[in-house]
Amino acid sequence: MRIAEYMLAKGLNDAALGALIGVSGDLVRLWRLGQRVVGAKRVLKVEEVTKIPRHELRPDLYPPPVPRKRQHSAVSESPAD
Repeated sequence: MRIAEYMLAKGLNDAALGALIGVSGDLVRLWRLGQRVVGAKRVLKVEEVTKIPRHELRPDLYPPPVPRKRQHSAVSESPAD
């Protein structure tokens, strides 16, 4: 989810989201328009407030999680006696 989508879903304007994060509405507008990336110092706070994963906000700093391979349990089946 992008910041603009989050704001639309929550009915927030730039100033309101900025107040929740602790930044100016002007900075939020730049993020929303894609004219600036979320700064490294702010990524975790933006993630906390918006629930947008950090790897979506800054994939250059936080690569997407690698899916774990499921380990199959070694269950031995014995033939029925």
